[in-house]
Amino acid sequence: MSGGFHLYSKGFCPFTQMARIALTACGVPYTFTRFQPQEPFPDWWTTASPDGSFPVLQLPDGSYTNSSAKMIAIGSEAGSSRSTLYPTAQVEEIKTWEAKLRSGLVQPAMKVLMAANPDIQAEFRPKLKEAVSTVTAQLKSRPAGTYFLGTPAPTSLDVIIYPILQRFPLITYFRGVSFTNDTIEAYVRVLESDAAFTSTSYDMAQMKAFFVKSLPKMKPMSAGRLQHMAIRRQFEKAGKLHGELETLAEGQVERAKDIAKELTRRITTLVRFIQEHASFEEEVVYPVFEEMAPGSTSRAHSEHAHDAPLLERFDREYKAALAAVELAPGEGAVQAAKKEYGKFSQELEKWRVEMDEHMAGEEKGLFPMTAQLGEREIGVFTNVYYHCSPYRELLLPFVLEVLSPQERMQYMHNIMLAVAEKDPEEWKKVGGYLKAGLSAGDVVDLRERLPALATVV
Repeated sequence: MSGGFHLYSKGFCPFTQMARIALTACGVPYTFTRFQPQEPFPDWWTTASPDGSFPVLQLPDGSYTNSSAKMIAIGSEAGSSRSTLYPTAQVEEIKTWEAKLRSGLVQPAMKVLMAANPDIQAEFRPKLKEAVSTVTAQLKSRPAGTYFLGTPAPTSLDVIIYPILQRFPLITYFRGVSFTNDTIEAYVRVLESDAAFTSTSYDMAQMKAFFVKSLPKMKPMSAGRLQHMAIRRQFEKAGKLHGELETLAEGQVERAKDIAKELTRRITTLVRFIQEHASFEEEVVYPVFEEMAPGSTSRAHSEHAHDAPLLERFDREYKAALAAVELAPGEGAVQAAKKEYGKFSQELEKWRVEMDEHMAGEEKGLFPMTAQLGEREIGVFTNVYYHCSPYRELLLPFVLEVLSPQERMQYMHNIMLAVAEKDPEEWKKVGGYLKAGLSAGDVVDLRERLPALATVV
C-alpha cells in the first residue's frame, strides 16, 4: 500500500463517489479497492479509520484520511492548477456553500433514504425540500450549461451535489417522494456530460438491487404502527366515498349502487380489522406490557371495552343500509343511497376521530415499550400473527391496499421473519392471499422489494 493514492471503500457509498469524482476531475492517479458488502476490512483499517467508517484514502506518504471533505481538498491540491476545485476568486463562496450543502442537502437526503424509522424520514423531508429549493434557486441564477456556481469547470460543490442527486430516484422508489425538477435534471445532464462524473458513478440498477437487500428495516412490532396507518387511511377512503355519494346526480344509479357496495365492504372490513387489532392487543401484547409496566395499558383497555359493543352496533346497522339501496326502484337508488348512508356520515367521522386519538395514545404511551422487548420481540409478533389467523385472508390485502409500496414491503418482511422458515406451509398460504387480494402489478412490485416472496408468489 505504499506510494501514490489508494482509495478503499465498499458498497455504494456517496462519499466514496465524491472522492473518486474529485481525484478523477483533477487528474490525480489513484487505485480503487472496493470490498464486498459482507467482506471484513483488513486489520490496518482500525488505524486508518478508528471509527470504522469509509471511504479511506491512503496518501503517498502512507498516512490516511477517512474524511471525504479532506479527500476532495487533497484531490484539488494534488491536481494541476488548471483543474482545481477551488478557483481562487471563489474560494470563500465555495467554502460557504460546502457547509450549507453538507448539512442542508447531504444529511437530510441520506436520512430520508436510509432511516428505517418513518418519524426520522418525516423530520428530514422538509429539510431536504428546503435544500432542493435553495439549490434550484442557485441553478436558475447561473448561465445555462455551466456548473453549480456558473463556472466552466466543476468545483467541489458539483462533486458534493452529484452523488446525492443520483440517489433521488432511489428516494422516490423507496420513500415515495420526489425531490427533482426540470432545473435539477438539466443540471444533472451537464454533470453527466463530464467523464469525471460518469466514469465514477454507480450503475443505478445495481445500486437499487443493493438497497433492496441492505436498506435498514424496522423491527417486527412495527406492524402495529403500520396497522394504525392502514386504519387511518381506510377511514379517509371511506370519508371520500361518502363525500362523492353526496354529489351524485339523480341519474347516476349504477355509481350510487357501486359506492354503496364499496362503502359496505370497506367499513365492515374496517370494523373487523379494528376488532381483531384490539383483540390481539388485549390477549397478546398488553399482557407483555403489563409485565414490563403494571397499569400501563389500563386506559387503552378501558377504551377497547367501551368501544366494543358500539362498534358491533355500528357494523350491524351499516350493513343494513345496503339492502335498502338494493331494494329501491330505478333512479330512487340514488336518493336511497344518500339517505341511508348519509345517516352514518357524522358517526363515521366520530369513529375516525376517536380511533385516531386512541391510536395516538398507544403510539405515545405504549409503542416505545417495544424497544425493551429485545429477543422477545419476534416471539410476541409471531403470536400476534397467528392470533389473527381466522381473518388473515380478508385482512392482509385490506391492510396492504392502503400502505405505500415500501410500507407493504416492511409489513411483509415482518411476516416473513415470523413464518417463512418456521412454517413454510403458512408462508405458502400468505403468497396465496397476496395473489388473490392484490393486483398483479402490486404483487410484482412487492416481490421486487422483498425477494424472499419469490418462492410463494
